Amino acid sequence: MVIIFLIVIAWINLSSKETLILHNDRYVRTYETEITLIKNEQVFYFDDNPSYFVSSGTRVSLNRPLSDQKVTNQKYISDKVEILNAALSKNEATGKILDTALIDLFDEEKKMESQRNIRIMLSSLKYCHKTDDEISTMLEDISASTITGLTLKKIGSSYPGYVYFEDDGYEQILAFDNMDLMSEEFLKQADEFAKLNAGYGSNILKVADDDAVVLVAEVSNDVQLQREASLDDKKNDIYDRLEKRDLASYVELLTNRVDILRSLPKVRFTLEDKEFEAHLIESVKGKDNKLLIFIMKDMIDSNILKLRKAKTNIYTYENQGYVIPAKSVFKKNGKTYIMVLSKGYLRKNIEVSVTEVTDGKAFLSKSDNSELSEGLQVLVNP
Repeated sequence: MVIIFLIVIAWINLSSKETLILHNDRYVRTYETEITLIKNEQVFYFDDNPSYFVSSGTRVSLNRPLSDQKVTNQKYISDKVEILNAALSKNEATGKILDTALIDLFDEEKKMESQRNIRIMLSSLKYCHKTDDEISTMLEDISASTITGLTLKKIGSSYPGYVYFEDDGYEQILAFDNMDLMSEEFLKQADEFAKLNAGYGSNILKVADDDAVVLVAEVSNDVQLQREASLDDKKNDIYDRLEKRDLASYVELLTNRVDILRSLPKVRFTLEDKEFEAHLIESVKGKDNKLLIFIMKDMIDSNILKLRKAKTNIYTYENQGYVIPAKSVFKKNGKTYIMVLSKGYLRKNIEVSVTEVTDGKAFLSKSDNSELSEGLQVLVNP
């Protein structure tokens, strides 16, 4: 009678404790920040205002007819000549010079002239790696024209893509060719230039390449992505292949060699409530923050191409496993356990490896806890 009584008491004690059922779920830790999108873009502008067959945000091929009206590009060509001449005045010895003095010199009363000076300076940066002979040849080949049967190929676009009829001012500064200038300070300067540069030239036609996009996120130096540690050795091997060990050359190689890009760690993130993934290619440390640089490759979603800056949640860690209250975990003889029930009343301690504890929750990864399985009944407060 005494034994039966003790068993009944033990059963009543256990049945009064709260329990939960283990579920093997996807576990994600995120970091919220702002992301800046750097795209491969070309901006054209015409002396005329044609009626287009397509709407803004349409993807078009190089030979797809855009309009049946005649257009001239005298102003665009005149600016292009000035851009190439400005590039001739620079050389590889001086390197790229971002003339921030033009921001302070901007005159609202002479807005068009001030905008033109900024546009020419920014646009000339992409030709800094060219030799004088190469630029001179480009100058010899350039001429204004009247275009009939407007297509991307006829206006000199280097690629097909999505067309837009307005710009945001970032196109000339946030470019793949300028990745070697990348820093926190450069991003701030880009914001200042974009405000002044936007809307230069009337009758704009912008082409955004959907083959690749670079994304830059500023995060605290304390933030460590799950696979970030594996990046250094891999990227150093890639840099060793380059004639010039700079970020612009590195990005150019990775956007052209998908096989090499795929060797770099993938990271998931959200944009406008949708989940995407990109390859982490670089981490540039500053005093307090660092820039995480990613590349998305191949047939970029049109909803991404229309963005310049956006809020994002970067997945700093993700895994499969079990989430339980932190109070369900206890120490005994220097080891870590949880208590489970068997047959509804028998207690059993199972040794576990706790991956992390956050906000009162403990995560036990499935790969590190082979003795755990879905359906186990765990005492919440053993």
